[in-house]
Amino acid sequence: MRSNRLTRIIVFLAGLAILIGSNICIWRMGYKAGLKYTIDVGSLFSLLELVLLPCLVFMLVRIARDWGRKPVGGMILLFFVFLLPQLFFDYEQAYVFGSARVRAFYSSDLSRLRDTELAVEQYRDLHSVYPASLEQLVPALMPAVPVSRYGKNMQLHCALAKDANSTRTKYLVWSPGPNERYEIEACPQLTDAISKLAEGDIPEWLCARVYDPTNGTHSIGDVIRFKRW
Repeated sequence: MRSNRLTRIIVFLAGLAILIGSNICIWRMGYKAGLKYTIDVGSLFSLLELVLLPCLVFMLVRIARDWGRKPVGGMILLFFVFLLPQLFFDYEQAYVFGSARVRAFYSSDLSRLRDTELAVEQYRDLHSVYPASLEQLVPALMPAVPVSRYGKNMQLHCALAKDANSTRTKYLVWSPGPNERYEIEACPQLTDAISKLAEGDIPEWLCARVYDPTNGTHSIGDVIRFKRW
């Protein structure tokens, strides 16, 4: 009698391990695959998943209770039939969550770039010149050089360039994109690219290194803001 009870407990725990382990694996897969956000399916899938999970746990209880007493093959089959759509809904939830989280990072970096741009303009108003680096904004205008959420706390960059046809100065501030590394580095091509931005012309060299959120949240490229005049 005692051995039968132990067997039923083991059967229940084994089924519970399958349920939890498969959900964890599927969640990780869905989260990593959250490259694009297409439709708002999160609320519907949450509701369906909440309905299926209690059903699956109830089936595990029935299987464990009837183990050794009644045939349980049909209930085991029904368990896996219900498990498949539940895992699908779990995958979609993770997919949406992963995409939403990275898009939140994108919005946060844009906000930090705007704040940095404002501080650069304030520095110019105070000193009649633009800062040579963002470190010159600290601590008067910013407590520290802003860091990117995308880039795992990598500092934002800033570069200046003179207009070839005037004495106006343009600048570019940027942060790394979802690939968590800088694609834009200070070089002669960057200086030339900044000098052409005021005309609405983004050189091919720079365009290939600018993050486009419409191509998916894991596209390569940096998040940028630039002064046109």
